[in-house]
Amino acid sequence: MPRLRSPLLDLVRLSWARRRGAGSPEVAVGLVAEPSEASVLAAVLSAEPLAVCPLSPVVVRPTGAAGSTPGGLAVALAGLVAEGVRLLLVGTPVTDGTERERRALAEVLDSAEAAGVPVVVPAGSGPPVLTGHRWVIPVASCSVSGRLSWFVEFEDAQRGLLAPGQDVPGPLGPASGNGIAAAWVAGTGALLWGMFPGASGAQVRAALSIGSLHAHRSGPPLLDAQRAVEFLERLAVAPSAWRATG
Repeated sequence: MPRLRSPLLDLVRLSWARRRGAGSPEVAVGLVAEPSEASVLAAVLSAEPLAVCPLSPVVVRPTGAAGSTPGGLAVALAGLVAEGVRLLLVGTPVTDGTERERRALAEVLDSAEAAGVPVVVPAGSGPPVLTGHRWVIPVASCSVSGRLSWFVEFEDAQRGLLAPGQDVPGPLGPASGNGIAAAWVAGTGALLWGMFPGASGAQVRAALSIGSLHAHRSGPPLLDAQRAVEFLERLAVAPSAWRATG
């Protein structure tokens, strides 16, 4: 596998991890987003120059341009879990909706937890039933320096992870946003599962959530792919045959 060079990949130590894996055709990422946004987010996962997990399929459930209600998101996520995706990425804003819709979404997120399907969302993208759910990983954008991006509301970045989401290169040009950052985390999860197919959803989620902290950086931990791999190695999760012999 060629040596990958990018300041953004190096920031979260994905260059190191990508030299050891590339995802897997058996590890699909379910993506809920408006079609034009879905193409941008999917590019982080599978297109050059980043291609975090190029071997992992992306299954898209489109939403309207205005985003989704909690009820609409619940239906989309439940359908993706039923299709067998291994991770869920929400790339659309979610309205507050009704109490009934919020209960339905909470039930689907509980079901995703029970099925071991990690859920990754952009920080501040919806009501607390989504971004505050114990199984959900909210992700806020950071710059190439690892500092919180200028467009991120500080109160939205109190839990979860930081990941690159500012001026990120892609086939359609540079893109920014918490959704871009969330795509990095979901893609890294697929990368980990390709390397450690025997890992559980809880183990992959825990590996992603470790991240790294810095005394001079505000916000949650920064995504750290190398630490995530080392965490799974310490758990003695069996690596893939490719990685064991490659």
